[in-house]
Amino acid sequence: MSRVRKQQVWQHLFHLMKPYPLGIAIIIVLGMGASLAEGFGLSLFLPFLESLTHSGSTATMSGFPAQLNQLFQTFPSLSKSF
Repeated sequence: MSRVRKQQVWQHLFHLMKPYPLGIAIIIVLGMGASLAEGFGLSLFLPFLESLTHSGSTATMSGFPAQLNQLFQTFPSLSKSF
């Protein structure tokens, strides 16, 4: 694709997006929020899997999983769902 053709494609795309600036901004913000939520969910899921495979040993945990473990140690065992 030539440089002029690429420029024409971008101009057409911007022309199509012009009437919906608020909608486009909302879609971008929601997409970023979904990505952050997915990352946070995975960061909670991986320590859970690690606890299943390492028979509860917390001595080998480091970094963010260790911090999460310390946070959840403050709650009684009966109130944990995992």
